[in-house]
Formats: sequence, C-alpha cells, structure tokens
Amino acid sequence: MHQVFYAGTSLVTGDEIAFAVMDLVSRLSGRPEVIEIPCRPSEVSGHDIEVVRVLVSPSAPMVARRVNDSRPEIEDRAVVDRLRGRTDEVESESSSGQFVSESASTYDFNEWF
Repeated sequence: MHQVFYAGTSLVTGDEIAFAVMDLVSRLSGRPEVIEIPCRPSEVSGHDIEVVRVLVSPSAPMVARRVNDSRPEIEDRAVVDRLRGRTDEVESESSSGQFVSESASTYDFNEWF
C-alpha cells in the first residue's frame, strides 16, 4: 500500500490506485479534476475502506510512499481502469489541442452541500 501526500493531507490506498492517480495528475496540464478513490479512513470510523473525493491539480506537489500495513491491499479494478481511461483521454486531448474535462463539466457539486 501507499500513502499519498497531497495538499496538506495524506491518504492510504492501494499501490495500483496510487500510481494511477499520480499518472493522471502528471498529465493534467494545469487543469483540475475531481476523482474518487478508496482509502483507509484517517480516524476510527468503523469502516475498513472509505471512498473519498479529491480535487487534484498538477500545481500541487504529490508524493507517494510505501507503507507497511498488515491489512489487505486495497484493490479496485474499476477505479484503476477509470483513472487509466481518463489519463488516456487527457493525453489524447493534449495531443489534439482540445480541452475537454468530462469529470469537471458533468460533476454535480451541489450534492456536497
């Protein structure tokens, strides 16, 4: 598992998820994205895994470091595939000169409030 440090906080998630997040963020070309990833709760919550929403941007440094955790690895093939797919879209947009941020344009921010 990896602990991802970003914007003054940290999240513990699975190896593949952490790497997929970092790959996506490294290709965003300055525009933010909202992503959802499974992680270990930072406090005792009665849940082993929680899903968090993170606004990511390449303008904020991100670091991932391996952590020793006796609990099972967090694995979510659908999340990794979604992140990898979005990374591919961002790369295509960059090479074609287009700017389309599907997650930002279709996301309902009102549900947070």
